[in-house]
Amino acid sequence: MKRYISDLHLGHANVLKFDQRPFLTLEEMHETIINNWNSVVDKTDDVYILGDFAWKSDVGLDILKQLNGNKYLIRGNHDSLNGFMELHFVWVKDMETIKDEGRHVVLCHYPIAHWRNADHGYIHLYGHIHAGRDSRPFDNYKLEMYKRDIPYECYNVGCMLPYMNYTPRTLDEIIASANTGMESIVSVTAKKDNEIDKLKGTVKDLKKQIDELKKIKEEYYVLNKLMESAIVKQNKELEQLEKELKSAYNQG
Repeated sequence: MKRYISDLHLGHANVLKFDQRPFLTLEEMHETIINNWNSVVDKTDDVYILGDFAWKSDVGLDILKQLNGNKYLIRGNHDSLNGFMELHFVWVKDMETIKDEGRHVVLCHYPIAHWRNADHGYIHLYGHIHAGRDSRPFDNYKLEMYKRDIPYECYNVGCMLPYMNYTPRTLDEIIASANTGMESIVSVTAKKDNEIDKLKGTVKDLKKQIDELKKIKEEYYVLNKLMESAIVKQNKELEQLEKELKSAYNQG
């Protein structure tokens, strides 16, 4: 059985705060990771670690010896391996495409916007961007692809994500859990988009009404000026008529 995980950051004290990991100490995190790992991974299972396995080589080496399964490492930006650590991996690569129960899986530490054969069903697994601020731009891009119904199946396997929970997961587990979250996000986003569209329609109608009121005001202004002009003209004509009548009366 194949399982996947990334960004364990063993021996990295700052990651507890950076990811808001639910551990008081590194020792507690290490113990949880070891226990979770060995509770699901058999000795014959294959585990693909998608980068940033260990911040410190000595800590990584010590924990590697305690983990079940055949371990494969996709190198991350924080993986500085010594020769002893490399001996505990089947292979160490920067990127690889494997098959998992008939499905092609593109493995890379870094998220790839357009990976090989994405539109032909290839699945992309990645790490690196954790679950905070750095993940949002790529998550937004994924969301746009989902909304457009474009083939784009990729998943973050960072250990700190709720559906990973510091445990190597199978591809089926990752897909089921991550898609549930994405479907919820897409649903909420679609609802918000509809609400925004309605508001835009309302604003458009209001602008139209305002334009019509402006037009009516302008027409009223013109009519008012015409009426004022007509009244002035009429008053002058009346004054002239009154003068003529007086003149006629005096002459008579």
